[in-house]
Amino acid sequence: MQIKSKLNHQIDLALKEKYQQVYDLVSVYQEPPSNKNGSNNSNNDSNSDNNHNNDDDIVQLVQENQRALTRMRVQLPAKRELLNKLITRFVKITLEVLDTVWAIIREFKCDDEEKKNASFDAYYCALTDSLLLRIKILHISTLLSTYDSDLVSALQSLRTILENRYLDARTQLSFAEKKIQAYQDMGPEFETLADAYFKLLEDIKATEDDIRRIKNN
Repeated sequence: MQIKSKLNHQIDLALKEKYQQVYDLVSVYQEPPSNKNGSNNSNNDSNSDNNHNNDDDIVQLVQENQRALTRMRVQLPAKRELLNKLITRFVKITLEVLDTVWAIIREFKCDDEEKKNASFDAYYCALTDSLLLRIKILHISTLLSTYDSDLVSALQSLRTILENRYLDARTQLSFAEKKIQAYQDMGPEFETLADAYFKLLEDIKATEDDIRRIKNN
């Protein structure tokens, strides 16, 4: 309502300005009264007719402008309403376009990419599992082809031999410990016995390692 009142006030000011311009124009074309007689009377009559015609034209022009302004004043609310409808439609279409673009982006970037990534993950997991199974099968095949019955019998015989050597080494170690205990005050001869003792310990450790490896296999 305030906008309509303001608009009417602006139109009234424009009409007053036009009226003032017409008044000024009429004042310019009006001739001052003359007191001449004789031949001047005919000139005055003709000038009076011309001025009268000019006044009629100006009045007609003012009336036409007034009618045009009236039509504009009447059409202005309808045009404003039409403009509001067009702006509302434009905003609505813009929002629909944005919603459509966002739906396309979401479907392409989120849904399709997620499905594609899930497919790739499943594929690579299956490929990894397949490779692990093939490696295990290869390992078992290698063991089966390497450890045949003859090799197993030979390894068992070797283990028996090594265990006997270990028992002998423990016996010798026990004997050597007793000797060391008896000769630890003999001076240089004790160093010779100590070297022999440590060498025997190394042989025993090597034999234990061999037996441990055979048991693990």
